[in-house]
Amino acid sequence: MKDWDKLKKLVHHRDKHICQSCGKFPSSQVHHIIPRRKDGKDKYNNLITLCTRCHMLVSPIPDSVLIKLFHINPKELDNEKNKVHRNISKFVSRQNYKA
Repeated sequence: MKDWDKLKKLVHHRDKHICQSCGKFPSSQVHHIIPRRKDGKDKYNNLITLCTRCHMLVSPIPDSVLIKLFHINPKELDNEKNKVHRNISKFVSRQNYKA
């Protein structure tokens, strides 16, 4: 098993396979709190379990795709994205560590 696979397994275990934003179970996406494109590392403290929907809402995916895929009212899209970001921030605060 590769290091990345082992790390993902540890993160899923820590988070009990629950999306740390919306609570969906089971969830299998691992998200970088500080994105790789902003020099975020593949480290345990920089990873969080999210469901596909929450993960896509905080990923660099065009708004038009998100609106169509998840049937989100365009006027509510920013609120949906911000909700996931707030929940990730709460997770980091609860864990009492810096990503």
